[in-house]
Amino acid sequence: MAVLGDAVRGRLGRLLGRPSGTPQPQLAAVDRHTVGESHGQDVSLAVVKAGLAWHYREYSRDKALADAELSARTAKQGLWSAPDPTPPWDYRREQVGR
Repeated sequence: MAVLGDAVRGRLGRLLGRPSGTPQPQLAAVDRHTVGESHGQDVSLAVVKAGLAWHYREYSRDKALADAELSARTAKQGLWSAPDPTPPWDYRREQVGR
């Protein structure tokens, strides 16, 4: 999973013009979650489209994010290349139970 984390950091760094991968986008709280935009680009959409993040449907009804996830899943990009990726909310629940 660390490899995926490195891929996300690298992608965010490129999106934000920071090769070091230490992004500091303009942030706004939406439905208890933080979303960002950089250089006019929706960072959330970009990482979901690349298969580097999940569309969290419980908190977002954004059709663009849903379509981006479906496209990444179909193309088996990023986390969707794994045979059975674990959603982050399930992973966190499992960690609490340990």
